[in-house]
Amino acid sequence: MAWPIVTLILAGALVFRGDVARLLRLVRKVTAGGVTVEFSADDARRVQESIEQPFREFNKAAHRAYDQAVYGYSIRKHASKAWDAFPDLVKKHVKDPSTWILPDDARATVHVEDVVVKEFMYQLLDYLPRGGGSGRRFSVRRGILGRAWRLEASYGTTDALDPAKTRAQVGGSIVGHSEADAALVESWGMTWEDVAEWKHGDKRSCLCVVLRDSRDPNSAKSTRVPVAVLYVDCETPKAFGSTDAEARAVAVALEDEDVMRALGNQIAKAMEDLRKKGMYLDLTSAG
Repeated sequence: MAWPIVTLILAGALVFRGDVARLLRLVRKVTAGGVTVEFSADDARRVQESIEQPFREFNKAAHRAYDQAVYGYSIRKHASKAWDAFPDLVKKHVKDPSTWILPDDARATVHVEDVVVKEFMYQLLDYLPRGGGSGRRFSVRRGILGRAWRLEASYGTTDALDPAKTRAQVGGSIVGHSEADAALVESWGMTWEDVAEWKHGDKRSCLCVVLRDSRDPNSAKSTRVPVAVLYVDCETPKAFGSTDAEARAVAVALEDEDVMRALGNQIAKAMEDLRKKGMYLDLTSAG
């Protein structure tokens, strides 16, 4: 009977980035299956020690399932092919292709709907071309990634740190914070803590290309199910257009390129298998 409680703790720890002690300081009582467990500050340390290993195994199992899907369906190969073609594809859709070049620090990855925790995205691949980052989870309720997934629409921004985008709403700077930081909180659903972490890279230009299941040749684009998001960012402002509207137009146009459709179809196949094994823990329900 205690396992539902442990499962709830493990699920909550995913949101709190593995910090079980922090979670238990906030959650004082848990009831499941007729069993009630109360936590105190002293309990937090003891419980953390007792479930750290199960939590690590829990996370490893999920990562292994994703990694097996990536390998089994050659998703990394398809993503690499799409990234190799990316500069030429963008040139087809920017306003001035003769002067456009891909910034040296540009990177790309793929996010899918998490099959472990509801309303989260899972970073399926390391960043191309330099690696790192796979296995992280992001709430669908924040950032350009969450916006694209919720709207089921490709999106782009020319400068995520531009305070002018939020100045009208917040009336300038907030005490103790810059206008650029306030823009991230107001426009992208971040907390101040998120901003401090995110700004280490100062990624200003972003594209989110929604990848869809287009295996049915007779399906209209409006009926194709979103299966993933190709996320691209760099530190250079206005890397994909001089306005957000131009950047978004580039992202939308990229959806229909053959390499993007091929990548989306492979991910669709992989996700069919993963969804059958998913847990879909719901951390948002009240009561």
